[in-house]
Amino acid sequence: MELNGIAGVNTPISSYINQPGRDNSSYPNRPKAFISYIFLDEQFRYAGGGVSAVNNTAGLKDHFSELQDLVAPKNGYVYIYVSNESPVNVFFDNLQVVHTKSALLEETHYYPFGLTMAGISSKAAGGLENRRKWNKGSELESKEFSDGSGLELYSTFYRSLDPQLGRFWQIDPKPDYAQSLYSSTGNNPILNNDPLGDTTRVGNSRNQTLTTVNGKTYRGAALTKKLIKEWEKIGG
Repeated sequence: MELNGIAGVNTPISSYINQPGRDNSSYPNRPKAFISYIFLDEQFRYAGGGVSAVNNTAGLKDHFSELQDLVAPKNGYVYIYVSNESPVNVFFDNLQVVHTKSALLEETHYYPFGLTMAGISSKAAGGLENRRKWNKGSELESKEFSDGSGLELYSTFYRSLDPQLGRFWQIDPKPDYAQSLYSSTGNNPILNNDPLGDTTRVGNSRNQTLTTVNGKTYRGAALTKKLIKEWEKIGG
């Protein structure tokens, strides 16, 4: 792939490579060796960077004054490396990276069925969004329409869960007639989850899985065998 014609790639790389700190024209005898750092945003786009060159004359150099208190311009990542483009050996000793964390960027609270409490929550800046925050990794379907709106439903294998109602939109494919066919997690989302949309799981343990099939309650390995038989009956 040719990257030279892509300004969003070529321009940042060129500005980084050609920055004054890498220019050896004033010090022709200085090895072209550096401690370099590159800041990337949450989309791994170049957000800034710099270098600290070795000493202009023979001898040791303390890079601390040039590299201390560097501030990340955006949320994202930092890549730190040492390089030597000269034919002589250069040694970097006692290189240490100290990360001082900034203030809390996001705090999110949820109602029991997964709806965000927007009034007491914050959202971190950036395009990457974790859509699998609840119900053991169910994906939140949001902003899927062209105008930025969405259904705001948690998607499971069999059904879609409405976190505002705490109910599924479709009937339970393995119903327990002792409760509503649209209910979720046995109406106890704090203790249970239902990642497939058909079987309430107690806590996070697979061995504690229980459900009602044809009027009988099964758990653990017995449930797995029963569900396989039911699946085979319907041609699964």
